[in-house]
Amino acid sequence: MKTQTILLSAALAGTAAWGANALGGQATPVQGDKSVLDRWVGSWETRVDLQPSVWVPTRQRYVSRERFSWILDGQFLEGAVESEQGDSLEILRVDPKTGAAQRWSFDAKGETSYWTGEWDKKAEVMQWAFDFGVIKGTMEDRFDGEDEFTTALVVTDLAGKSLLEGTLERRRVEVEPEESK
Repeated sequence: MKTQTILLSAALAGTAAWGANALGGQATPVQGDKSVLDRWVGSWETRVDLQPSVWVPTRQRYVSRERFSWILDGQFLEGAVESEQGDSLEILRVDPKTGAAQRWSFDAKGETSYWTGEWDKKAEVMQWAFDFGVIKGTMEDRFDGEDEFTTALVVTDLAGKSLLEGTLERRRVEVEPEESK
């Protein structure tokens, strides 16, 4: 349950350096354009649907609330996630040196995770990934307009067995002011 909680925290909204993003296809680094993260700004109601897997033996469904806003002179995007499954904090940014999107997640139990992301402008999709060697994860944030996006999350072991798989459907409930950006 502890591992499930942190990976769910990372999905709901990514401190070890787990290597470069190994995603292929049309995705490209954000290339220093942090405005791509503006899509996350605001308050969201999120419907979480987790499929049976090693870490979640039975299907789970619940609702969480998320609030993302710019902090520290607009250098970082902070996300606070609240749910009956536990609270967490997300920090997103675009690395000014590499142009890659980065996502850190922290939860109330002290767990953390780190993801790197690539933005596919044409498809309006952020593809996040991590690779521990023994486990790998992918998370795809697909934007369906300004006020909705869906996240598909998959974490597998070396043999490709599903450790965690789920979908998060987000609907914006409030737009945040752009004061600190």
